[in-house]
Amino acid sequence: MTEKRTILMAYIALLYGTFMLFSLISSYFAFETDQWSFFYYYSYQTNILVTTWLLLYSLSVFRGWKKLYDFVTLRVVMTSLSVYMAVVYLIVIFILEPLFQGLWIPLAGEHAPFLHITTPIVMWMYYFLIPGHGSVKPVQVLYIEIYPFLFLLSNLIIGATVNFNDGTPAYAYDFINPGTYSNVFGFILQMVFLLVFFSLFGLGLLRFKKYINNAYFGIK
Repeated sequence: MTEKRTILMAYIALLYGTFMLFSLISSYFAFETDQWSFFYYYSYQTNILVTTWLLLYSLSVFRGWKKLYDFVTLRVVMTSLSVYMAVVYLIVIFILEPLFQGLWIPLAGEHAPFLHITTPIVMWMYYFLIPGHGSVKPVQVLYIEIYPFLFLLSNLIIGATVNFNDGTPAYAYDFINPGTYSNVFGFILQMVFLLVFFSLFGLGLLRFKKYINNAYFGIK
């Protein structure tokens, strides 16, 4: 990328990252009960990750910190965040609301449009426009799987041992709660499906990133 383009993207990252930082802080203090659970939900966690990435990216460009820049622009890092943010929106519109609430309202809540729509678009923009560093190999899909697997595992442990203030088991989402399903096989099938989805989606994006770099940036 040209220097001017890199600086422009760094400014956009700084502006949006700063906006999301204050938006997330506002969301945190909006929790009247179980304030700790703000850091427990997938949508908040992934938005924190992307906000951190945007600010680090802008900092690495403006400060000329090459090691930091090389890390945040690793192709597997950008692909991972793009997968996570895409899944935020897909889970909201296809699982949480239609299946468990009987709704089709993906933009509920004051900050939801930014959490579920804008941030995924911004992250995907950087995924497309930054060539990135490092190799792109199918085996790297295992790196992408680490976060969703740990998220699922921690939810199962916390949900089984901790209750929210209203007395309900502290599962972040109903579809992670085994008690929501009529039998354990339905729960296992749902979890396997999600992990497989993460793997296939991540693998597809890794290959797509390789294609983009080769076709548009002349990088193999």
